[in-house]
Amino acid sequence: MPDPAPDFYRETHVDGPDGRRFYVFFSGDVGCLVYVDGVGGTAFHSHDPAYAGDASAVIEHFREDGFIDGFPAAWALPAESVERALAHFRERGAPAGFVQWRRSDDERAGD
Repeated sequence: MPDPAPDFYRETHVDGPDGRRFYVFFSGDVGCLVYVDGVGGTAFHSHDPAYAGDASAVIEHFREDGFIDGFPAAWALPAESVERALAHFRERGAPAGFVQWRRSDDERAGD
């Protein structure tokens, strides 16, 4: 199987004010967003409210450090929306209101 195009899997992070950090993971034409609200703060992730697939489905991506990782398919958004959210964070230092966010520790607790 041929290697995917170099930009098929991408990852980036942006530091914002007060220790806020925004992570972006791309896998082809979708991506996942993770926002951490300050040093030691609460983590939030993107959520696709229209996702109706398998709750355990994972989208694979390769991290910058070479490891294979993945994110739940329900967290995936179209790449264009992810790029817009990234631009919003860079400009305003806050997560975009047009993205539906879920608290990551709530997901682990089954909420």
